[in-house]
Amino acid sequence: MEILDWLSINYDGKVLRQSKRLEIYKEYAKELLNKKIAYEKENAVWVKVSQDKIFSWIDLVGNKKISFSGKDQEDFVILKSDGFPTYHLANVVDDHLMEITHVIRGEEWISSTPKHIHLYQSFGWEMPQFAHLSVILGPDKAKLSKRHGAKSVLDYRDEGYVKEALLNYMALLGWNPGSDKEVMSLEEMIPAPGQAALGIEILLEDQRARSLAAPINRFRSQAETLAERSFLAAMGGGCLEPVAAIGRAANEQLTLRGVVFSADGMKRWEDEIAGSLREHEDLGRKLAEKMKAKGARI
Repeated sequence: MEILDWLSINYDGKVLRQSKRLEIYKEYAKELLNKKIAYEKENAVWVKVSQDKIFSWIDLVGNKKISFSGKDQEDFVILKSDGFPTYHLANVVDDHLMEITHVIRGEEWISSTPKHIHLYQSFGWEMPQFAHLSVILGPDKAKLSKRHGAKSVLDYRDEGYVKEALLNYMALLGWNPGSDKEVMSLEEMIPAPGQAALGIEILLEDQRARSLAAPINRFRSQAETLAERSFLAAMGGGCLEPVAAIGRAANEQLTLRGVVFSADGMKRWEDEIAGSLREHEDLGRKLAEKMKAKGARI
């Protein structure tokens, strides 16, 4: 709470402490016991998973369908012997009661999502949309977590970092505002009413873009080659490959990898391609003009 207050991040609603909600979780566990979906074993409450069930959802990252077979899932604990819920039960119950519509979390939770879907279906509740993002790695390429590479925001504060710097750094981890702007106020980071979906869209497109580094880097290499060909063509010693062909090839590479951009996202991507190609083409042409002015010939 102290961290949020220092960063001036205001939260909606009241603060919920799971340790104060044990009776709520026990009631929902009892409901599953009464439905014969759960059973007691070793003083804990377990949920049965039918082997013939298929658990699937459309993940917002990549707009792809992910499916798990029930035969690959094991029964799992929802209420431990000490009376405390596991994350699976507490997460689903809290999200439902708080009317959460979008669950955005790290991709390491993909394997647990079938359990959560099973609970939503068992309770007869509407399921939220899921988005599983790439994890943030440290310099050693290991996932950052509270146990690895952890450092409190308050430590940064005490070392003299200003909150605006931390907010901007965190906001741009996996997201951009649709422009090259890197310094924003907190108000600028928050989407206007009705634009929240677009903000999620941009975030997820950024995630897809990072997973497509190979075709994008290939395009950049082609753009650099274009500069060389533009130079040769302007010098009268070569044939310039049509700019449109390179742009089409870049789009085809992305399409082959299952990328589905929104209309706004596709326009931003096409504008980026066109701008980059024009820049490289002009670079080659201007260099040729300078060389010819000095008497160079091919």
